[in-house]
Amino acid sequence: MSATPPDDPDVTLIDRDGEVTLSIDGGQAMQAWERDLMHASADMLCTFGSDFLEAGLGLGLSALRIAGNPATRRHRVVERYQAVADLFATRHPDVPASLDVVVADWFTFIEGVP
Repeated sequence: MSATPPDDPDVTLIDRDGEVTLSIDGGQAMQAWERDLMHASADMLCTFGSDFLEAGLGLGLSALRIAGNPATRRHRVVERYQAVADLFATRHPDVPASLDVVVADWFTFIEGVP
């Protein structure tokens, strides 16, 4: 994999017998087996605040868990690839109102965050 991420990678969702993998340019970006770990981490995080900023959407496991927590006021996820955001939106058309997915490069986006 190159040091510079591609501008328009091949984003694929692979579902084989319930084993779901998000693939970006042929590499595993995230797998559904990570759900319990992502949920436990999100639950722990939510005990420390109500406004969150996350780098990368992946399958949206932590994003949905954080945004769905009653204590969460706002959860913004910065995702580099429109195709990943589109895939997430197709799979999850009804998301918590606190969730905002922004398509942008993390390093560029974070420079403008106060």
